[in-house]
Amino acid sequence: MKKIAILLPLVLTFSLSLMAAYALPEMVWALANPTSADTDPAFFFAGFIGLFIAFLALHVWGAVWLLRGQSAED
Repeated sequence: MKKIAILLPLVLTFSLSLMAAYALPEMVWALANPTSADTDPAFFFAGFIGLFIAFLALHVWGAVWLLRGQSAED
């Protein structure tokens, strides 16, 4: 139980930081250069949505684990 209570927030925070690290530079570049050929909104949104799904899946997994309670191996 202690191991998961420490690791789960770290994993969720790391996932959120990955989303921010990916999305913020892309968003700034797209806003600064709206007519640039390098700006591909489809690539930006697909990557951001993929990271969001991974982040959401970790939250769901954590919620299910917390609702189930402590098991014998925790």
